[in-house]
Order: sequence, then structure tokens, then C-alpha cells
Amino acid sequence: MTLVPMWNDRWGEDAPAYGDLPNVFLSENVGAFLPGGELVCLADGDGRNGSWLARRGFRATGVDSSDVAVARSMARGTSGYEGVCADLATWTFPACDGVVSIYAHVPVALRPVVHARAWAALRPGGVLLLEGFSPAQVKLARTSGGPKDVSMLFTPEMLRGDLPGATFDVLEEASITLSEGPYHVGPAEVLRVIARKPR
Repeated sequence: MTLVPMWNDRWGEDAPAYGDLPNVFLSENVGAFLPGGELVCLADGDGRNGSWLARRGFRATGVDSSDVAVARSMARGTSGYEGVCADLATWTFPACDGVVSIYAHVPVALRPVVHARAWAALRPGGVLLLEGFSPAQVKLARTSGGPKDVSMLFTPEMLRGDLPGATFDVLEEASITLSEGPYHVGPAEVLRVIARKPR
């Protein structure tokens, strides 16, 4: 997986690509994580999710392949947050208490690799929280964002396979309305997951 030039272009725009506020599903379910725990945020862009978590006492590492996005994330100057520019195909996950995957869509061959590494990095009892587009996003021709390649979208069966032994507090497809900056706006079809690793 290498940087697609559009991501640096997108993160180089004046307006935050996905807004300044954290993802709603994340903010509503932050209590799923161990207070003060170490969290890894995948495809964290300009740090809107990771820096928000750090301000709530977590130690958060945001990973993104766009150096422009990571520079913006570090410009926030949020204590407890570190932005890392890395390719998820090769990046070594640190041991952590939680993984946050908000619209972290990657090519189909890479997805199980990334999820396996994230799952392995979680300490016993750790939590993976995910929100991403489901195939219905393409089937219903939603214009609120996401890849057009259906193989990059998420299904419940896919996540069950990627996270062996998980206990799912949440594993559901949902129709929501996005309002996350200029690139995530309008009706959307998503998969939401809160998965716990066995102790």
C-alpha cells in the first residue's frame, strides 16, 4: 500500500476534510476503552479522533499514510497524542489497549493483514472499535463518501473472520446521516463494530 496522491491533495485543502469533531460512533462509545489506556487510531488523518481521545486522558497514536495529514495532526499540539506517517502494509503495531478504525478502508488483500496485526497488538481484554462503509453504500448509490470498490467495504461476516475469538458488544449494519466535513455528508450505509479480545 502506497500513498495515493489524492490524500495529500485532500489534506492540503484549507477546510478539514472530515471536520474538526470526532466521529459520532466513537464519541458515543468511548467508555468501551480502558480509562487512560493506550490507543492506536488507523487512518487518523489530521488527528480529529486521536487528539480528541488524548484530551480525554488516553495515550493515542494516530497512523496515516499522508505526511500532510500527519503534519496537521501534530500541529494541533495535543498532549498525549502522536501522529505517525506510515504505510499500514508494513507498520509494526505497538502493544495497545484499543484500536480505533474509522473509515480505514484498504485494498482487499491488505485488510485481513491489517486487522490481524491490530488484533494481535491488542492486550487481553482490549477493544477494537470500527465504523466503515458497508456494500450497501455502493448498492444504494450513496454519495456521502467511501470507496466505489465493493471489495474494500465491510460486512459482519468479514469482521467475524478477521477477529478470531472476539466477543462483539456491537456488530451491526446501520443507515445513518453523516455530517463530517465536506467529504462525509448525507445518508450513509455503515458497519459498526465494538469487539473485545479474550482475556
